[in-house]
Amino acid sequence: MLPPDCELHHNLQSVTKTVEIIRQAQPDIIITHSPSDYMPDHVITSQVVFDASFHATLPNFSAGGRPTSLIPPIYYMDTLAGVEFLPEEYVDITETMETKRQMLLCHQSQYQWLKEHDNIDTVEFIEIMARMRGLQCGVKYAEAFKRCKVWGRNPIRRLLP
Repeated sequence: MLPPDCELHHNLQSVTKTVEIIRQAQPDIIITHSPSDYMPDHVITSQVVFDASFHATLPNFSAGGRPTSLIPPIYYMDTLAGVEFLPEEYVDITETMETKRQMLLCHQSQYQWLKEHDNIDTVEFIEIMARMRGLQCGVKYAEAFKRCKVWGRNPIRRLLP
C-alpha cells in the first residue's frame, strides 16, 4: 500500500521495500520519475529508486528476495510540461495513445483534483505533451526519456522499444 500524498520519505524503510519489489520483479530496466520533477513525492521516489536499484544487487543488504545480478539501468520519465527535461530517447506511442487516454480517465481522484485545483484537464495536457514530443521525433505521439548516466548502468544497446 502506498502512503498518502506527501508522506513518502527517503529512509531505510522506503529503500528496503523498494529493494524487495525490484528483487521480486528482476527488471531489465526501471522507469521512474525525474530528479527534477515538480512534486516532492516524485523527487523522493526518484531518489529511493536510484538507491534501491543498486542495493537490490547486494547479497548482504537485508531485504527479501534474490539479489538482482546486474544494476538495472534507470530511465527518467518526462517532467510535467517538459520543464528542465532534455529528452535523449523517444518511444512512439501513436498506436497506444487511445489506451493511455482511457487509463488516465480511470485515475479519477487525480483527474478531478487537478481539474478543480489547477484547472488542468489531465488527458488534454498529456495529449499536448505527447504531440510535442512526437513532433520532436517525427511521429504523431511520443513519450520522452532520459537515461540515468552513472557507472554500472550504461548498457551499450538501446533498451527502450
